[in-house]
Amino acid sequence: MVAPGLEGDADVGEIRKQYERMARAFAARAVDSIATIRTADFHAVLPSGDRYDAAQMLDVLQHFFVQNKPPIRVWFTLRNASRTDSGEIAIQVFQQGSRYQDLAGRKRKVEHDVTQRETWRRENGVWKFHSVDSIGNPHRWVDGKPIDPSKPFDPAAPPYQPAAQ
Repeated sequence: MVAPGLEGDADVGEIRKQYERMARAFAARAVDSIATIRTADFHAVLPSGDRYDAAQMLDVLQHFFVQNKPPIRVWFTLRNASRTDSGEIAIQVFQQGSRYQDLAGRKRKVEHDVTQRETWRRENGVWKFHSVDSIGNPHRWVDGKPIDPSKPFDPAAPPYQPAAQ
């Protein structure tokens, strides 16, 4: 799918290849490969407003691979893109993923999706992942059952149904 706003843009094509590299690196559990796709000042602004710097985000990534077991799959759908005044490219991404975790005494399939803005910056001729923010509309399933993504897993909890907005 070509991101609206930058159809046929060669830079978006290069960024798409970086997303493909990132998906392969997640599948391989290759922390170093994912880190090389990021800028040195990579950061995330969480829905709480907290800002995590590159070192904190590397810790989050390393913890992800401790907690999650293969096969790990991540998909990125680029919904739209725009250039910022500084020449960066901001992309609204619909991210989906699946993996396995040991939860409540057994191995369970965990799936998620989320929409977020991801900003890319060109450094030394290569597009690098610079920041993530505007994280919203998260969903999580364990063994196919929707669960509240803000709470620890409880196998006895009824399927999660978010409040209507």
